[in-house]
Amino acid sequence: MRNTEEPIILKKRETPQDRRRRRMLWVTITLALLAGMVAVAALFGRFLFLHQQPGVGIASRLNGTERAVPPLPLKHPEEQELEQAVDNYIANMSLDDELGQMIQVQFVGPGLGNVLSLPASWRAELGRVHVGSVILYWYNVQTQSQVQALTESLQAPDIAPNIPLLIATDAEGGEVDNLRHIYGYSPTAASLGESLNPQNAYNWGKLDAEHLKSVGINADLAPVVDVKTVSDPSISQRMYSTDPTVVTSMASAFIDGLHSQGMLDTLKHWPGIGWSAVDAHDTLPVSDRSRADLDRLDFAPYKALLSSGKVDMVMSTHVLLTSIDPNMPSSLSPILINGILRQQLGFQGVVITDALYMGALTQKYSMAESAVLAVIAGNDILSSFYNPGGVEQVLAALHHAIDTGLISKARIDQSVKRILLLKLHYGLFTLPG
Repeated sequence: MRNTEEPIILKKRETPQDRRRRRMLWVTITLALLAGMVAVAALFGRFLFLHQQPGVGIASRLNGTERAVPPLPLKHPEEQELEQAVDNYIANMSLDDELGQMIQVQFVGPGLGNVLSLPASWRAELGRVHVGSVILYWYNVQTQSQVQALTESLQAPDIAPNIPLLIATDAEGGEVDNLRHIYGYSPTAASLGESLNPQNAYNWGKLDAEHLKSVGINADLAPVVDVKTVSDPSISQRMYSTDPTVVTSMASAFIDGLHSQGMLDTLKHWPGIGWSAVDAHDTLPVSDRSRADLDRLDFAPYKALLSSGKVDMVMSTHVLLTSIDPNMPSSLSPILINGILRQQLGFQGVVITDALYMGALTQKYSMAESAVLAVIAGNDILSSFYNPGGVEQVLAALHHAIDTGLISKARIDQSVKRILLLKLHYGLFTLPG
């Protein structure tokens, strides 16, 4: 029964116009709610997408600031097909053959004595361990025909039965040009930089590549993109300029010259050493340079050149940047290799270490220990073992690291894939079938 004290409300009869207005109001409210839901879903989806991308974890907070790393560009179907073919090839490789691709060796006599042909001890070792690359120095160079014979012997079926070698050298110019005994001296990077004419750098890059190809060398460990920021750094004449913009333009032109002749390039020395008067061959250079200054100076040429997509390899060197990683030398630092170089700057190509026998590392680590740490950090090619025993030691150390789970098999596959893709790109290697 209705409460007799409740007032009686008489309802007005609803007209057709009223019903139309009511329907329009509900439609408007419903559409607004749907639009709001879509906007919220889009924002939430973008949040999930960004936080699933490489580099938005610990590495993106290296400077104390959240940094959303853009996803890698989508690959064309042809690229996807090639990468799948390389994956299939790697799946059928032995672990030792995979590890071999990550090892670079050199040949040196007592007291840096000349070694002008492949020593018997090395031929026996390389017949067992099919390494991926060799580096030649001035003590391996005498005449054009001699170097041609040496490189041909290195590509022989018993040493490189399935995958040809990367045969590299330093052809930067000036004193650091291992073919100078054959072709004479070329200008230093410093003199090219002083010209402020990138065409000069292009011309010398092209000529260097022609010289290298003529003797069977297929990779140049150049250009140097260190930015000179002290009056007398340890590699003064090897740097283009104190201005990162000049360094970038000169290095870019030099790379174009190399590429015009089908020669691989290598940027060095990541993360920069133009601030140091200390030689890493002797001891570990240390800097407290801030991240802001590193971005403005040392990292600037890398950012520009890597964004161009033209860089083949990057060489990591041995310095300690206390503002970034106060514990590990840069070449062994996951923060500097995987974190900044790969994730923040986006380089997914081959990273090769500077020589692991340098005093900067050997003061604390054996070469085998450095090799394991370098792989964990994100390097692909380990340079450079100067006796067969060193190769055996690093293979044993890598096997132990894999067996104990310190390094995953997938991590090894990742480096070998980068190396094989680079060799395929330059026609040094073709997939069977």
